[in-house]
Amino acid sequence: MSGFCIKRHPKVIDNNDNHLSIGAYTYEINAQDCIKIPLPQGGLILLDGYFWPQDTNKFKEIILTKQFDQLSQFEGHYSGICITEEECLIFNDRFGGKTIFYQQNENLVTIASRICLLPVENKALALDAVHECFIFRWTSADKTLLSDTCKLRARSYGTVSHKGTVKQQCYWQLPPANYTNAPFKDKQTSVKHALQTHLRQASQRYKKVAIFLSGGVDSSLLAGLSKDIFDQCYLVTPVFKGQKNPELATAKAFAKQLDMPHHLVEVNPETLEQDLQYLIRLKREPLRHYSSLAMLAMMKAIPDEYDAVIYGEAADTLFGSNGINRINTQYNWKQSTKHIPLWLLRLMQKIVPGRGRVLVELKSTSLTDLVYSLTAIQYSEKSHNIIKQIDLGRNTALETKPWQQDISAKMRENVRHVAQQYVISSDVEKHFEEAELIAEQFNKHIISPFFAPDVIDLANTLNDSDYYGTEFVKPILREIACEYFDRELIYQRKYGFPVPFVDWLNSSLSSLVEEVRNEKTLFDGRLLNDLSVDTDYEIFWLLINWKILHQQLGAQ
Repeated sequence: MSGFCIKRHPKVIDNNDNHLSIGAYTYEINAQDCIKIPLPQGGLILLDGYFWPQDTNKFKEIILTKQFDQLSQFEGHYSGICITEEECLIFNDRFGGKTIFYQQNENLVTIASRICLLPVENKALALDAVHECFIFRWTSADKTLLSDTCKLRARSYGTVSHKGTVKQQCYWQLPPANYTNAPFKDKQTSVKHALQTHLRQASQRYKKVAIFLSGGVDSSLLAGLSKDIFDQCYLVTPVFKGQKNPELATAKAFAKQLDMPHHLVEVNPETLEQDLQYLIRLKREPLRHYSSLAMLAMMKAIPDEYDAVIYGEAADTLFGSNGINRINTQYNWKQSTKHIPLWLLRLMQKIVPGRGRVLVELKSTSLTDLVYSLTAIQYSEKSHNIIKQIDLGRNTALETKPWQQDISAKMRENVRHVAQQYVISSDVEKHFEEAELIAEQFNKHIISPFFAPDVIDLANTLNDSDYYGTEFVKPILREIACEYFDRELIYQRKYGFPVPFVDWLNSSLSSLVEEVRNEKTLFDGRLLNDLSVDTDYEIFWLLINWKILHQQLGAQ
């Protein structure tokens, strides 16, 4: 397993090949496939991952002078540690693709670039993290599910004290909105130019790239832009055996119009359980996204000579999201109920059941919870009630908040920007994390054009009409894509990335479903007897992940 794991001891160990004594401590270092940057007075920077442009001298200067905000200009996924005589610093990238994990045990501090490199001596779980996991299928704070293992938040750096505690500080977040009424065509031209510039910069390092062609606007646009920039492009689309994929025909049409080779990769149902076990072992957390199983199959199929993958994550959040459009509409409806008493809304519900029910629900929903609904797992009412009955170690309701702040005041200023910032700090970050976790297993690097600083700055200038469009969101990206594809292909109903995970639960993963139904230790599986996988798939997916995780922790 590549990466680094460092144990910081009181200064009692003599120097050898694996130990570095500096300041008041001796560092026991185990590192593989890491960038090592020697420092004066015997110090060291260890970097796990990759970045470009690969100017290590500039990188070293940023770390030593603590100008961490400049790390946001480096592309790539990386995390690192800097050891000097004065202090020990940890840091990571702006994407959230990689981070640092650490444990403290009396005088011994262990720091690793991958959680699976840390020992599991204490199997007690952090209850806040458990609650968060049951609501969102992730842990977003500086805690992991294990109570004695912490992590550095994305886009952050930290100073390790002499007691082993870490003071964290964020160095990057979504810049403030700067909406303008510049002509739509000018914005379209600027966004296209920024994307091309980013891809050309990537082409200085990567000559052959793979592109996951899902059949959506984002991936097809990146394929069109990349065709004349890189020496070779490897278009790859997943195929689900025995399942309908409404986007497959569109992906084929995109590849045909580009006149580029198109590789269809069948996701093997027989390996799904093994793949799920593998990814949970690496994460020590439930898998957030079902699509990661399909991504693993696609990554396996990419030839070795294609050492980078162009990834379209964050395009929806930055350029036009149906989910954020929904939140914006709900916010306006909620504001309209501000001075209407609840009893009157309930009376309205009897007259106009649909609209009345929505307004009653919005009246009693906080603005913070409204935003959280963008990424919360959508359990059925039965499933949600069952989760409340599962013993998580406390008797309170599931109320963990991933942002740990009241965002009501900011919502009143700019609903869209608050929602974008939240999604980037949660779901987008988890997409990057799982994509990078998979890519590193195959020595692939990820290129993310939509998350380039210049592209983000342009996205922040889009007014609501540029962002939401009229009938279709992402009008800027759609119009650029129309330069490469027939307009009717771009302006049609999209289905996202329709992974058939419900069918997986009923077939390839059905034995795991039966295991959770028969579970007696972690939870009472009998609670699930009245639930159907077809309608309550979210709770089954979560509990399958939860059981696998506990089995793996018990085996270590």
